[in-house]
Amino acid sequence: MSGGNSPPGYEILATETIHAQSKTLLVGTGNVLAHVSDGHVILTSADGTKTAKVSFPSLTKKTATCLDVELVNERPEIVVGFADGSVEAVSGTRGSSFTFPRPPEGSPRKRTAGCVAVAWVPGGGAQELVVVYGDGAVARLGRTPDDDCISFWDARLTMDPMDPLDAMRTSGADESVVAAALSPCLSADGRCQVALASSAGRLRVVDAGDGATIGGCSTFFGGCTCVAFSRDGMYVAVGGEDDVVTLLALSGSAKGAATVVHCQGHTSWPAAVAFENTSSPDPSCVRLWSAGLDGKVCAFEVQADDFPPGAGIVARCERKSDLCPVAPEFCVQVSSEPLRAIAMTKGGLLAIATRRKITRFSAVAPPPVVARGAPLPVESALLFQKQWGVYRKVLQNNELCHMDAIDSIARDFAASGVAAPRVLDIGCGDGAVFSAVLAKLEKEGKRVNMAHYTGVDASRAALDLNNVRASTKDLVEMELEDYLETGRDHSAYDAILANLILHHFDETGKRRIVRQIAGLLAENGVLYYGDVYETNPGEGRPALLQRWKSRMNTYKDLTAEELESVWQHVAEKDFPSSSAFMIEILNEAGLDVNVLHDDNFYYVLLKGTKRQ
Repeated sequence: MSGGNSPPGYEILATETIHAQSKTLLVGTGNVLAHVSDGHVILTSADGTKTAKVSFPSLTKKTATCLDVELVNERPEIVVGFADGSVEAVSGTRGSSFTFPRPPEGSPRKRTAGCVAVAWVPGGGAQELVVVYGDGAVARLGRTPDDDCISFWDARLTMDPMDPLDAMRTSGADESVVAAALSPCLSADGRCQVALASSAGRLRVVDAGDGATIGGCSTFFGGCTCVAFSRDGMYVAVGGEDDVVTLLALSGSAKGAATVVHCQGHTSWPAAVAFENTSSPDPSCVRLWSAGLDGKVCAFEVQADDFPPGAGIVARCERKSDLCPVAPEFCVQVSSEPLRAIAMTKGGLLAIATRRKITRFSAVAPPPVVARGAPLPVESALLFQKQWGVYRKVLQNNELCHMDAIDSIARDFAASGVAAPRVLDIGCGDGAVFSAVLAKLEKEGKRVNMAHYTGVDASRAALDLNNVRASTKDLVEMELEDYLETGRDHSAYDAILANLILHHFDETGKRRIVRQIAGLLAENGVLYYGDVYETNPGEGRPALLQRWKSRMNTYKDLTAEELESVWQHVAEKDFPSSSAFMIEILNEAGLDVNVLHDDNFYYVLLKGTKRQ
C-alpha cells in the first residue's frame, strides 16, 4: 500500500483500485472475501488464488452501505443494503437479483433511515437475513412470500430504564446506529445475536428476534466507529473515537460473564476491526486486528486473565486511566492514507482497504509472538504505564510545557523555509510532539513535506506507535549514547529535536552529546533543545526537587498512584542544569542560540543554529 509496510508474517499478493460511490465495502466470512467496485461484487477465494466478478446493477444506481456473502453448496449468496433502506440479493455469479420487502408501513422505523448492516442468519441457507437501520430499527426478513418480515423491533423502544447504558444517552433524537454486526453462529440457547454500535458511544448486544439485551459496554468518550463478532460469537470488538478498541466477552465465553478489556495502539480512530479466523490452540485466547484512520494495522492477543472480574452491562469509565489496556503484539504503518476496512479468511488471506485501493496479503509465516509481561526500559515504563495514561495526561495538560514547545517549534519551523526538510527526533517515543508540530502547521495551511524522518528511542513498543509521516522514515531502537557512538548516522539534518531527554545525563554527558548531535546538522541546520532546568542556580538538587514536587501536586487528572510514579521517576532520573550551562554547551558546539520559550520555573526551549 502507499507509503507503508506489510504486517509481520504477510506479503502483498495483489493491489487493485476500488471504484465505489461512497463507503468502502469489504467483508470476509471465513471461506470467501468480498468487496464492491465499479458496479460489481468482487469475490476472492479463501486462499486468494481465485476471483470472480458478480454483476450487481443496482450498485451503479444507488449508494451501497453494507454487504454480506455466504457460500451455499459452493454458490455465493450476496446481499447488499443501500442508503435508501432497500435490500437486494444476488444468487450465484450469474443469478438473478431479489429485492427484499421493506418492514411494515406501520412500523416506527424512519422511512429515510438507510441500512447500516445486512447479514445472513447463521445456518439458514441464505433464506433469512437481519437488517439494521441507522435509526436503530432491526428487521429479520425472509426470502419467501410467506415470511416477508419474520420479526421487527426498534432499539429505541426496547430500552431498559435500569440499564446503565441507556442512562448514558445524550439525546435519543440525535443518537443513531453507526455500525452493526451479526454473530456468525447462534448462541448456546439458539438465539441470533446482533451488536449495535451508536454515535453516542454505546454498544448493545441484543437478541435479533425481540431486542432483549444480552450485554454491552461503552467508549471512554465519543461515538463508536466499527464493530465485529468473533467467529464463535463469544466476543464483540468495537472501535471508538477515543482511539481504543474495546473487547467485550459475552456470557458463555471463557470468562463466563460480560466483561471488557481495552486494546490501545492507534493514534486515531479505528475504522474497522476483524477477528482471526484461524483456531487458537488456547481456547481462552482471542486474536483480533484493527485498521485505523492513522494508516496503521494493530494486532492484539487477549487472554482470559486480561479480563477483569465483572458481569452484565459495563458502564463508561470515569477516567481514561481507569481502562485496563492491552498493548498490541505489533502496530504497523501499512499506508500513508487512512484505512477504511479490514477482513480475513480461514485460508490466511488478509485484505486491507483505503478509500480507493484494496490490498490483499497472504500469510507467509506466523506473526512474531511478543513475550507478555516482559519489562520495558525505564524510560518506556513511564511512557507506557497504563498504556501511556500518565504520559498522555502530562502532555495534553501542558504540565511540562509540551504544548508551548509545539507552538514555538511550529512557528520557527514554518519560518525556516526549507522545502523538504530532513529531521532527527531524539527520544522520539510515539512521535507525539513532532506529529503535533506537523498537524498544527497543516491546520494553518503550511503543510511540511518531510524528505526524511529518523526517530531514535530505546523502546520498541514506543517506536511501533510512531505516527510521524515522511517520504522516507527510519525508526531506530537504541539508547541515545549507543546511537551516537556507533557513528552509523552520517546524514545532514535540517532539524534535530531533543526535547526532555538530556536531563537524564550529567553535565559531562550533556556536553559530549550536544557536540555529537551538532555534528549531524546540515548547513544552517537547527537543534531544538528543550529541557527542565535550574531556575535558581546554587539552590541545590534537593531543594530544586522539592520545589518541583510542590508544582507536581497540582498536576491535573493524575491519581495518587500515577503522581507517585511521576515523582519517583523525577527523583531518580532527573539531573537538570542551568539554562546558562545549556546555552554554553550549544555555543561550544558551534551553534548560535535563541530562546524560543521559557516558563521561568522549570522548562526552557532553546534553538541552536549551526554557524556558517
